[in-house]
Amino acid sequence: MQDVIDRALTDEQRMMRNTIRAFVDREVTPFIRKNWQLEWDMKPENRPSRELLEGAHKIGVRTLGIPEEFGGTPVEPETEVQTFAMVAEEISRGDSGLADKLVQIWKISKLLQNIAPRHLQERWFPRIVEDPGFLLAHCLTEPRGASDR
Repeated sequence: MQDVIDRALTDEQRMMRNTIRAFVDREVTPFIRKNWQLEWDMKPENRPSRELLEGAHKIGVRTLGIPEEFGGTPVEPETEVQTFAMVAEEISRGDSGLADKLVQIWKISKLLQNIAPRHLQERWFPRIVEDPGFLLAHCLTEPRGASDR
């Protein structure tokens, strides 16, 4: 199965995957093995690790989906969804929590890019690009479900 997936990747995606694998093996996995007890620490300053977010920022995966004009990492529109999925899978090998944080940033970045007026893009994209610790997230409610009662 891996051969089929590998053949479907572009050369750029393969290079990105190799960079991310090295990052996970070198930084993420050792950090998580050493600091696994932080999973239970509810202090905001300890979760998530700023070091891991900075590392993800350095290799460009934190700013995927942000327009290049704002300093983001360019992604080919034709392979964007596949690229996001591949990156999330690779990061999850080391820490699914870090992958989740990155996915939240990517999702909100895409919303900002596709539907937000220019002045909101100019407000938020620079903050995302300039501060590796800056996180984006969204909140939903479920009508007739438990979350809105």
